[in-house]
Amino acid sequence: MATDSLIRPYVQLSASALILWSLVLSQEALSCQTTATGVVFGQYDAITNQPTTGMGTIRLNCPSPAVVRLSAGMHSQGGFATRILASADRSDHVRYNLYLDPMGIRIWGDGAANTFVQQVPSGNSDLQIYAVVPGGQRAGAGSYHDMITVIIDW
Repeated sequence: MATDSLIRPYVQLSASALILWSLVLSQEALSCQTTATGVVFGQYDAITNQPTTGMGTIRLNCPSPAVVRLSAGMHSQGGFATRILASADRSDHVRYNLYLDPMGIRIWGDGAANTFVQQVPSGNSDLQIYAVVPGGQRAGAGSYHDMITVIIDW
C-alpha cells in the first residue's frame, strides 16, 4: 500500500527593531528612555492559506508627549503597502506588515501614504506592534528578517 507524504516547508520569521533617537535640544536636554522587543512570528506554514501573526513591544518613558513612527524596513524599498522579510540564505522573500491594531487595519508607518503614527502622552507607555504575514506565500524553509527603525519625535 503506497502512501503520499506531504513535506511542509516551515519558515522561521522575525523582524528586528532598531531604535533611532531623535533629539530636541533646549536650555535643558530632554531624553526619551526607550526599549523595543522585536516581532517574532515563529513558524510559517507555506502550504496553508492561513496567516501567521506576531507581536512586539516598544516601551517608552518620555518627559513630554511624543509621536512614534516606524520605517518601511530595509527590504521594502521605501513602501509601506507591503513590507518584506528577506531570506538570510537565498533570494526568497515573504510579505508582511506591521499594524497599530490587532485587526490589521491601520498600518504603522510614518504618517504618509495611508499609514498611521502612534501618539503617546508624557511618562511611561507600552506600545504593542501587531504583525501579520498573509497566508499562501510560497517560500523555502529558513530564517527571514527585516530591520525596522523606530523614530520618536518629542
